Amino acid sequence: TNVDTLSLHDALPISIVTYQDRFAGVGRLVYLNEAEAEMGGIYILDEFRGLSLASELVAYLVEEAKSRVLKEVYCLPFHELKHFYEKFGFTTFDVQNTAVNEKVLKKFNWCLGNYQKDVLLLKLNQSY
Repeated sequence: TNVDTLSLHDALPISIVTYQDRFAGVGRLVYLNEAEAEMGGIYILDEFRGLSLASELVAYLVEEAKSRVLKEVYCLPFHELKHFYEKFGFTTFDVQNTAVNEKVLKKFNWCLGNYQKDVLLLKLNQSY
């Protein structure tokens, strides 16, 4: 398994996970500014599910984020993925009483109003 980043634009590099030299999935860190990013777009093709590739991809993206010493890294997963993201140091927090990047908050509210599934707003615990 290999994870590598393809950068077509500095603000939106795309990380690609391969398995046995075959494209297996993607994910990304969207850099909102110099101090904040959002992790998302995690997708593993059906034929490669069950091989822990999503875990490898998220671990890679978390390490990338930590290497940039970002103040905040957000993630907006569906509720059923909460425990998956907690394994990598993402936590829930009081959205009402915490400063949140305006773009992330706007996206979160859009998700709440447009998806039939529950969506969470998580952030990376930097001391994890």
